[in-house]
Amino acid sequence: MSELLSSRLHALRVDHLLRAAETIRDWPQPTERMEHAIRHIREAMYFCTVSKITHAEESLVYSILAFAMPEGDCAVDEG
Repeated sequence: MSELLSSRLHALRVDHLLRAAETIRDWPQPTERMEHAIRHIREAMYFCTVSKITHAEESLVYSILAFAMPEGDCAVDEG
């Protein structure tokens, strides 16, 4: 059975998000890195909201960019 185009595009989107997050994390210039990290976190949030990525995939981006995540209790109520 051949792969669906939508499945392939999803895999590419997730791969791009994760690779970009790793590039941002490893960038040596802290100010530029933080700006892009925050933007990338928001992009992951948006993609998850519109069901372009799963919550698990969103969490992977967050874990890579943990240094830019807001502190405090920002958890979503799962109840």
